[in-house]
Amino acid sequence: MASFIVNESKHVLDMEEKRKTLLQVGERLPNGLVISEMADNGSNYEIYTVEDNSVNILVVKEDLANKWIELGYLPKRVFADYVNTLNEKVCLFFSPSSLILQPLTSVRFYGSKHYAYSVAGAIWNTRTVDQDINLRDSIYCELYSILLPTFTQTRAVCDKALFSNCFLTTGEEDLSAPHEVEDSGLSPFNFARTMQANGFKGSPIEHYLQAGEKVDDYVMVADNLLIASAVEVTENFQVYNTNSDVKIVLFNKDYADKLIKNDLILQMDLRTVQLGYEIVKAIVLSKRKAVECLDNRQYGITKDGALELAQAIGRTRRKLPKARLDNGLYIQEYGLVFPQEFECEESQNDARLVEEILYKGPFAMAPFLEEHVEDAKAIVMR
Repeated sequence: MASFIVNESKHVLDMEEKRKTLLQVGERLPNGLVISEMADNGSNYEIYTVEDNSVNILVVKEDLANKWIELGYLPKRVFADYVNTLNEKVCLFFSPSSLILQPLTSVRFYGSKHYAYSVAGAIWNTRTVDQDINLRDSIYCELYSILLPTFTQTRAVCDKALFSNCFLTTGEEDLSAPHEVEDSGLSPFNFARTMQANGFKGSPIEHYLQAGEKVDDYVMVADNLLIASAVEVTENFQVYNTNSDVKIVLFNKDYADKLIKNDLILQMDLRTVQLGYEIVKAIVLSKRKAVECLDNRQYGITKDGALELAQAIGRTRRKLPKARLDNGLYIQEYGLVFPQEFECEESQNDARLVEEILYKGPFAMAPFLEEHVEDAKAIVMR
C-alpha cells in the first residue's frame, strides 16, 4: 500500500465553476438588458455587468432584500422581482455603471476627495439605521449613500479602520475590531485626521448642512430625506449627498445671481432657502448624472459620457469665453460647467482639459481609444 498514490488533482472541485449562479451570462431580462458577466459576489449576493455597460445589477434572494427593506436600508420600490432560469425568485437592484456598487473591502479612493467624502457619508448614513451592525462584508451602494450589510459571521472591523483601508494602494489592511481600539467609530475627528494623514486638507468654510440633518420641505422629493455628507465645499457652492438617489446643491446668493446673469441657470430653477441669517439658493439633482468639480472627479466616465462632457465644456465656453473651467462644477443634467472664475486672464485650453480627463482618468470605465479622445476634443473646439 505504500506505493499507492492518489492523484488529488482529479478530485478537486472548482467551486466557482460548479456553483449555480443566480443569473446566467447572455440571459436577457424583461427590460431588454443582457447579462454580460459577474463582476463580484459574496455568499448571499452577486453583482453583474450588462452588455451595453449602462448599469450594474445587484442580485439577491428575496429574504435578503426583504431584510434590507424591513430594517430601513433601502426602500421597496428600488427592487424588481424576477424569476431566474433556475425558477428561483430573486430581487434585482439596478445602479448606473458610473456609480460604485461593490464590496466595501474592494473600494479604493485613488486620490479622489469627492469619493472619500461619499464613502464616509455612506458609513454615517448606515449608522443612522444600525449603530452596531458589522460592515466589513457590506456592499457600498453609492446611489443611495448606504452600506448594505450581508449579515455574515465574519469578524467585525471598526468603522475607522474600514474607512482608512480605502486609502490603501499597497500594504496590509487594518483589521482592528471595535473592542480593540479606543474611539473606533468614524467620528468627525477621526474622519478629519484620516483625511489629513492621506494628504487632504480640511476646508475652512463652514458647511451649510451636517450629516444626519433632515432636509426641510424645500426639497420636496422624498420623505425622511437626510444629509449623508458634503462632497464639495467651496466659497460659491456646496454639494451634498443624501440617503436617497438625489444630491442637493446650495449656491450662495451672489454666485447664484452670476449664474442667472450669464444664462447658465433660470431663476425659476432655484429654490430660496433660509439657513440661519443667510439666504442660499438650492437645486436638487439626480445622482444618476455627474455632479462634480472637474478637478475633483469621481463619477465614472463612459464613452457616451465623455462626449456629453465635451459638449458641456464647449457649450459653456461659447457662453463664457474667458471663464476658467478646469475646476468648474460639471452638472451633466444641465449640460454645462458652472465656473468658479468667470473672468480668467490666463488662456484656457479646453481640448487639453478633455484629453487629460480621458487619458489620465482615474475614473474612466474603460481605456479610451485615441479616436474617441480626438472626437471629444473636436466637439470642444467646434
